[in-house]
Amino acid sequence: MAKSKKPKQLDPYAPVQNIRIFLPLPFMHLCKLLQVQPEIIIRGLLLDIGSTINLSNVHAQQRATEYFLSQKHGQELFTEGQIRQMLTELGLIMGLYPLYEVKNPKALDRWRDLRKDFFIVWETKWQAMKKQPSIVNSK
Repeated sequence: MAKSKKPKQLDPYAPVQNIRIFLPLPFMHLCKLLQVQPEIIIRGLLLDIGSTINLSNVHAQQRATEYFLSQKHGQELFTEGQIRQMLTELGLIMGLYPLYEVKNPKALDRWRDLRKDFFIVWETKWQAMKKQPSIVNSK
């Protein structure tokens, strides 16, 4: 009898994910009534958290940041102020693209590489500042 293969573990932090989530019934009814696909709303929220800072989305981004902070995500490792700073920096990094149309694919690749390098510097900086989570004594 052949052994069945275990499913391959996927990277939980990969930029592209297939996620099955429960959508609350009231949310589904609202989406249906408004004729807005739930994915559009969810994507919009995710893009507003840490997206490129510009005048057209500044209010939506501020509200998304406030929502994110109100949920206390990561606040056992960083202060609220630090997380707010992280989100601001991510928005600035996301804006690292030329303001003009780049016709040379190699030039666009250099911009992408630069942004990738900034993400590495950003993550290294914040990893060094991370607090150790408090461990409950089991005595």
